Amino acid sequence: MKNVFYIIYLLVFLGVSGCSNDDDYGPQNTVEEEEEELSRAIRKAFVLNEGNFMHGNASLDMYDLDYADLSRNVFESKNGKGLGDVAQSGFISGDTLAVVMNNSGKIVLINTGDYTLIDEITGLNSPRYVALLPGGNWLVSELYHDQLTEINPHTKETVQKYPLEGWSEEIHAVNESRVMVRNIDYKSLDLYDLSTSSVVKRGAPGEVSGVAFGEKAAFFVTSTYVGKWDYTAANHEVLFEFEDAQGARKPALTKENDVLYFLAGGVYRAVLTEKKEEKIFDGGGMNLYGLAVDPQTGDIFVTDAKDYTGRGTIYRLDGAGNEVDEKSAGIIPQAVVFYNAAQ
Repeated sequence: MKNVFYIIYLLVFLGVSGCSNDDDYGPQNTVEEEEEELSRAIRKAFVLNEGNFMHGNASLDMYDLDYADLSRNVFESKNGKGLGDVAQSGFISGDTLAVVMNNSGKIVLINTGDYTLIDEITGLNSPRYVALLPGGNWLVSELYHDQLTEINPHTKETVQKYPLEGWSEEIHAVNESRVMVRNIDYKSLDLYDLSTSSVVKRGAPGEVSGVAFGEKAAFFVTSTYVGKWDYTAANHEVLFEFEDAQGARKPALTKENDVLYFLAGGVYRAVLTEKKEEKIFDGGGMNLYGLAVDPQTGDIFVTDAKDYTGRGTIYRLDGAGNEVDEKSAGIIPQAVVFYNAAQ
């Protein structure tokens, strides 16, 4: 009889021990396994969270496009320090994500696979956007100092400075000697000649509120119309006038350059051959801030900065404006940069 009681006691003890509160249920990943999972993502959308001016709290999130998972603050988690002050824009160069840090005066170079810091290009004044020049150098637009700055990304040295009156924003290399750049002070799209350091043509002065650069032409928005400027043309043309949209900004093109999306109290879609716009996402009560289009699927990513102090939100929409996903991001999600490791 004593043996029976002993066996029962032993079974109960083993059962309790096996269900100890110290154990976690389900599969558990180590830090190394979590990092491997992050680096395994093939198609990524990097979310640049601008952060607050003078607070140094810009951050980088990674959205896995295939599994719809968002990993927050991947740069700081990997490197033990933040990006800097005011993340303005970003682009992909090979397997490197370059993040332009406006108020820190630098460009942060990040490995797209494991998010480690590769290097920093410092000594810039107030960088905004970057154009990749055919020769391999980068041309940086600036908020202040009335200039464009050419840098060598390998030596990190300034090659040349080009005078340009006004605050310059989005910029695109047309050929070896000419670029197009949006000029905020003149509200224009400027065709600039690097060989003569001068503006060749100032397009739609007083009107331009945003531009998207396509393969063969720039498409820009104003308060009343969508304009197009072929890179080989002497001047722009008015594609169509708005029927409904007001205050258009942040235009973004599909990979095929046939559909233009933009913000105007919501998200608008314009099939360029049809020459009219339609609102596809209302965004009522939201502070819509950034807009980008996935070049592979055509999905739209739109950000909500909310009150500029807390976490923002990123929405993933299909091409028709239907919500596919919603994720909490960092403070003032600003830009979305796409990367495909398989390409």
